[in-house]
Formats: sequence, C-alpha cells, structure tokens
Amino acid sequence: MLAMQEDEKGFYRKIFQRYLRPQMAQLFLLGLLLLLSSVVVLAPAQILRFYIDAAQQKNMLTILLLMAVLYLVSVIIAMGVNVWSTYLSERLSWSATNMLRADLMQHCLDLDMSFHNAHMPGELIERIDGDVNTLANFFSQLILQVLNNAILLVCTLVLLTLTDWRLGIVFSLFAVVTLFAMGKVRNIAIPHWKVARQASAHFFGFLEERLNGREDILSSSATNYVMHRFYQALQQSYKLEKKAGLMGSTLGATTVICFTLGYVMAFSLGTYLYQQGAITLGGIYLLYQYMLLLERPVQQITTQLDELQMANAGLARVRELLETRSKLLESSAGSLPRGPLPITFENVSFSYTPERKVLNSLSLRVPAGNVLAVMGRTGCGKSTLARLLLRLYDPHEGQILFGTTPIASVPLQKLRQSVSLVTQDIQFFHASVRDNLTFFDRTIQDATILNVLTQIGLLEWYRSLPEGLNTLLQGSQGLSAGEAQLLALSRAFLKDPQIVILDEASSRLDPITEQKIEFAIDRLLTNRTGIIIAHRLSTLERADQVLLLKDGQIEEQGMLSVLRQDRHSHIAQLFVNQQKEIVA
Repeated sequence: MLAMQEDEKGFYRKIFQRYLRPQMAQLFLLGLLLLLSSVVVLAPAQILRFYIDAAQQKNMLTILLLMAVLYLVSVIIAMGVNVWSTYLSERLSWSATNMLRADLMQHCLDLDMSFHNAHMPGELIERIDGDVNTLANFFSQLILQVLNNAILLVCTLVLLTLTDWRLGIVFSLFAVVTLFAMGKVRNIAIPHWKVARQASAHFFGFLEERLNGREDILSSSATNYVMHRFYQALQQSYKLEKKAGLMGSTLGATTVICFTLGYVMAFSLGTYLYQQGAITLGGIYLLYQYMLLLERPVQQITTQLDELQMANAGLARVRELLETRSKLLESSAGSLPRGPLPITFENVSFSYTPERKVLNSLSLRVPAGNVLAVMGRTGCGKSTLARLLLRLYDPHEGQILFGTTPIASVPLQKLRQSVSLVTQDIQFFHASVRDNLTFFDRTIQDATILNVLTQIGLLEWYRSLPEGLNTLLQGSQGLSAGEAQLLALSRAFLKDPQIVILDEASSRLDPITEQKIEFAIDRLLTNRTGIIIAHRLSTLERADQVLLLKDGQIEEQGMLSVLRQDRHSHIAQLFVNQQKEIVA
C-alpha cells in the first residue's frame, strides 16, 4: 500500500514537472495574486469594525468618510486582483491541459492496433478530452487555492485571537474539528468518480459508433433499437454520475452541519463577551464577518477537495492510458537502403484470435522492383499481409524482411516512411487540400504538390478549386470516388515510398476515371516494389507474380503467363470462367 502511494506521488511529480514547470513564472505570479487577495479580503471587515465603533462617537465625520473611502478602495483592489488572477489561471490551465492532450494523442497514435480494436474512437475522445477537462482547474489554481485558503484561514484565526484570546482558542479548535471531519470523508467519492468517468467514455464510444453507422441503421429500420440502447447507456451513465455526486456531497453536508453549530457558538460567545465589556459592538460585527470569512475558506477547501477527488479520478485514468504500452517493440538500430526493396516472408504465422490462424507458415519473396498481385476469398489473409508490412501488427511466428533487414529492427517511423498503403476506404480531414495531401507536413513545397497533381491527372480539378490548395475539404464531401482515389495516390507520390501496397484502388469506378487511375498506378509502381491486393482478374495483368491465398496458406504462386497456361491452375480456371460469362 505504501509503495503504491509512493508510486502515485511520483506520477504526480512527473505531471507537475512536465506541464507546470514551463509555466513557473505565471504560476509564481498567480500565487502572489492569490496571497494578495487573502490580505485584501480581510481588510474590509476591519474597516467596517472601526466604522461602526466610530459611528457611536461624536465629531468623527472625517474618520467616517476616510473609512468609507478606504472600504471602497479595498473592494476595487479585491475586484482587480480577482480579474487578474482569473485571467492568469485560465491561461495556465489551457496551456497545461493542451500539452497533456497533445501527449495523450501522440501516445494513442503510437499504440498498436490491438489497443485501438479494444477501444472505440468515441471512448478515446472522452479519455483524451473529457478526462483532461476535469484537470483544468487542478492545473491552474486548485493547489494554489487550497494553500491560499489555508493562509486565509490562519490569518482569520490570528485576527480573532488579537481581538480576544478566547475567540482565537475557540475558533481554532472549531476549525481543526471541522477540517478533521472533512478529512475523514474526502476520499469517499474517488472510486465512484472513476467508474463514472469510465461510463462516460463508453457512452461517447457508443454515440460515435452509432453515428458512423447511421446509413446502415436507417436502411435496416433499426432506429428504435438504437434509441433503446441509447437510453440504456444514458441511464447507466446518469446513475453512476448521480451516485458519485451523492458520495461527493458528503463533504458539503459535513460542512453545513459544522458551520451551523459554529454560528450558534459565535453568536453565543459574542453576546457573552459584549455583556462582559470585552468587545465592542464593532467587535461583534467583526466576529460575524470573520465567521463568514472562516466559512469561506473552509467551504472552498471542501469544494476544492471535492474537485480534487474528480481530478484524482481523471489523473488515475490519464495515468492508466499513459502507462499502456504498445506490443510492438521499437528499435533504433536497423536501417533500409535506398531504392526498391525486396520483400521476404519467412514462415510467417499470425492470428487475431487464438482459435484461428489468418496466416499459417507463409513463405514468399517479392524481388526488388517487382509487383505481386494477391488474390483470395474474404478472410484468406490478403489485408493482413498489408498490415504486417506496415507493422500495425507483428507476426506471432517467423519474420518479414525488407532486403536483408528484419522490419522489426527498423524504427517504426522510418519503416512507415518507406511504405505507402492506398486503400479504397480513404479518409480526409476537415482541412485544406494542401494539408490533406501532405498530412500537415510544411516542408513540402506547393510547386511539388502541383507537379504531382499534374502527373496524376488532377490539374483540371485543381483549377476548379475556388481557393487553390487553400480550399477547405469537409471530409469526403464534394469528392467523387475517382477524385478521392486520385488524391490518395497523390499522397503516395508525395511520400515517395520504396514499397507501395494497393488494396484494389481502382474498383467501382467509371471507365474514364478507371483509365486515369490505371495510368497513375503505373507511374506510382515504376521503380518501386508493389503489392496489389486484387479483387478482379484484370488487376493481375500488371503484376510480375500472382499469389493465390486460401485459409492463410499459399495455394498457387507464379508468373501470370505460366499459371494461365496450366489448365489445372485455379487462376487459369478463373479466367476461363470469366470468358464463359462474357460469351454468355
């Protein structure tokens, strides 16, 4: 238990060092402002005390006017300090939380596909943004406010002691008992808030998944079922949030009970001391005001401890995410030569689940600069080949080599810079044409982009854009399937890879657009090693070799011309059947 607490403290130190150390100047200034606000808050009560006592005497008009002016000045200073500290705290919180969001985003992008398969995008959005939102006040001023209110509490007790030593002793004991009672209940809500945050993440994941599948939901008349599940998820999230809120409210309830007793004690003691002549009427007012001031820091500490419970739950989930490690072991030793690379699979086996191997002891070699066309039924392992080449997954057995270098020994960034994957499911950002083509890489010049668009056959499309490369793309809206495919090929051209993987990039297109795509693919595959995941026999024509997969194993492999002449070949039979359909 002690080791776990030390480990947690170490994580908190890392968080502060990473996200608050760059803001130390602002943090120091904010601390001074909050300390100044403590002094300014105490001043008006003292001024009003002297004002009340002076008002009971004669010929004190000048002093009364001076007290009024001082009161007004103290209030204006308090307001100014409050505005300035609020501005600094907001600025500090946004800077720190945005840095944390960026780190979490980068960390998620670096994790392997098994993590992303287990977590829906909506859930990750809630983890990266929602959980971090709970830390905004924690980063900006929560700790400082707790310290500030502690200072205000001590100063209030000191001033009460200076008014009458009996007041100081009684209210010091009262503050100690109240804080002790709060300390006993402060950790009650932390596990409940953690569960509530997890339920919120699942709810957002549910929303994201259903909204993405809205066309299928509407076409299947499944709206009522989805809404039923929506209300179930919402109700579950509401119950957990409500329970966490109720557990957290025990702090507030404890404070109300303690201060109800405190006010009874204050007025009873004040009346007694006034009757004894120990304090004046202004002293009674000061006692009441300082009781209010005593209530403020204690209540704020209560609220801040409640917020700290939520922040602790958020930090626990942030820590859990940051400590999740990719199953892909990163290497910094290997390197790849320039130019087209030969690809070798050596007894590669892989499975997504233990029950079934998607690839089973697969061995093959693609010479440098050659094109391999891969065919097979759905689930035979075609797409898995592409994922393994990009190291989205690692083989469970065997290895893959580019040239003589195992890809597991090449840094992931270098490896993925050398391989380009063009799929039919193309994603575009809500960003400019330039950023969609370059993936926000500012080192790529506009002249290079225009040259690629010209080679790819998109020059006319570019000229139709109202703002050229600055034209905003709203995802895939406004793009035909052919334009989307050509833009995807343009991305690959700009990347200038050594290996190109095409997942049937020219399917479901009209003949004219398909001709443009074919021309662009031919140019892209020139002087590069290529793998085409084919779904049509016509795609095999551009391949140097053909690979037919069945149940994760090689059923046939060889040159297309040789396979077509072998009447026992499955490839040859496919071409014969296709010819019969055309004749029929």
